[in-house]
Amino acid sequence: MSKTVAQPEALKGMRSALNDWAKAAKGLSVQADAATAALRGEVERELRRRTTELSALEAALRAAPKDEQATLAEKVRCADRGVEAARRALTLATDANRRAEELRRRTDDTASGLVPRASRALEHKLRALSDYAAAPVSSAGGSEGSAGPVGYGVSGIADVPLDQVRFDDNPIRGGFGRGDADVGDYRWATETWESVVRPGVLAGKIREDFARRDTERGQHVGFRRTAGVYDMFLGDDSIRLSRRSDGSFDVVGGRHRIEVARQLGITHLPARIHG
Repeated sequence: MSKTVAQPEALKGMRSALNDWAKAAKGLSVQADAATAALRGEVERELRRRTTELSALEAALRAAPKDEQATLAEKVRCADRGVEAARRALTLATDANRRAEELRRRTDDTASGLVPRASRALEHKLRALSDYAAAPVSSAGGSEGSAGPVGYGVSGIADVPLDQVRFDDNPIRGGFGRGDADVGDYRWATETWESVVRPGVLAGKIREDFARRDTERGQHVGFRRTAGVYDMFLGDDSIRLSRRSDGSFDVVGGRHRIEVARQLGITHLPARIHG
């Protein structure tokens, strides 16, 4: 796998920028909502004033002597045009206020939902980088990233090159579902194997170390646990393969993990080989 360098300071900067944007966007959207609401209120008051003025002129016209009616009639026509102009302005101000309210709702949804999720994803990357840096990788590895075949000290588990694994005759159909897991969960698990669990195991960590880590970080339940990732790749739920006569492998269990790993550029995964 080609080596991708992710600088912790760059990730921290991205997370800080996201949070700053969320605060600024929410503040601006609230101001826009308030400003357009105030404008609408002013236009409504002006419309009421002009409507009242028109009504008074119409009443005066009806009661005026004939020699004053022409002058008052012209004033009524001017006042009527003023009322129509105020109505058009109110329509525009109401539409602007509606758009500002919609912008505020969308900004709230983004700032309260998408930004925190992105921030948590960046936090996960930072933790993964920290763990990777703290766990010296064994010299048994080969090339950069996902190294060549190595041993993990687990009976029956061997690193297998994914270019020798075949499941063309049994392709993945439908989703990645297992319980509530989706493709994002499988991608997270495979990335976590590569960046956290694998280097930790090569540095001498065992499953209990990852379970303790999950508990300390409040991640001791649910799919996204490093101890669960250990189980998916080195435990009872590991990938299972059978050897073909030509030396390649059929997949007994684990096609989704293999497919996601290939998408990520990972070249080897641990598996139990039968036959």
